Amino acid sequence: EFVERQVLTLEESEEEFPSAEEGGQAVTTGVVCNSVDSCRALCSQPESSWPKSNEKTIAPDQTQQIPNIAGLQAGGGVKATPAMIEKLKTAAGIAQAASGGPYIIKVTSGYRPMSKQIQLVCEKFAAADKGQYDINKLGTAIAWPGGSNHGSGKAVDVQLLKGDQVLVCSGCYDSQSSSQYTATAPILADIMFQVGFVRYCKEIWHFELPGTGSGCRSTSCRSNTIGCP
Repeated sequence: EFVERQVLTLEESEEEFPSAEEGGQAVTTGVVCNSVDSCRALCSQPESSWPKSNEKTIAPDQTQQIPNIAGLQAGGGVKATPAMIEKLKTAAGIAQAASGGPYIIKVTSGYRPMSKQIQLVCEKFAAADKGQYDINKLGTAIAWPGGSNHGSGKAVDVQLLKGDQVLVCSGCYDSQSSSQYTATAPILADIMFQVGFVRYCKEIWHFELPGTGSGCRSTSCRSNTIGCP
């Protein structure tokens, strides 16, 4: 299989900080809440009182709308840093010229401001209160607010398209290791690697610029090779 099969229910499965089980620390300085109780307390406050940023989350005015150009698509409101956008433009050119193409890189998620990171967690409390979510997954299946590399503007979730056909999915936890993607996920990875991205190895759609916590751990590594080291 191309990647380890992950059965998750969240749109953001990256675990930015090592857990206690991995020999690391479950809490890292900089997150705005780091436990179920502290995050629930934060969610009970008016959004206007939520923290706006931290050492890992840049301000929205440091990002721009990702443009729609040949080989590159992004939904309305999807933003990234200017440096990220230039890398994506270069990747788009490679995708258009790639053998078997032309391909299109579609960005499904880019920069996530602090408010969005908090909102994602708060939505899980609402789901848990209805019996639709295991709140103990916070901090593992979803990063504590302020702990996601999306907050730095240097992580993107992308799909690979050929025309209207989705060749590499995004957020497809249950199916990402299926035979449907074993041939196409390496095409996307190779395009992104040529530009200097590294991939979060447990997600075929998540790519980062290096220097943003790219070291490997047993269950969370970033690499510029197809498989996890």
